[in-house]
Amino acid sequence: MVRKEVSGKVIRLLMALNDHGVTVNELYRWIIMSVEWELGNTEGAESDRLSAIRKALYKFEDENI
Repeated sequence: MVRKEVSGKVIRLLMALNDHGVTVNELYRWIIMSVEWELGNTEGAESDRLSAIRKALYKFEDENI
């Protein structure tokens, strides 16, 4: 149930961004740049978590974009 609710919210967000001329690829690149910037400003467990997020994003990019 939660997955379906989140999926609906993500779709509505993407549609709203598209209405303003923001593409999925632009949003994706912005997310990666934000994670990269945050990695340069964090330490410890938070840095480890961001590294895991970055790996997942790059894996997704390689497979889907």
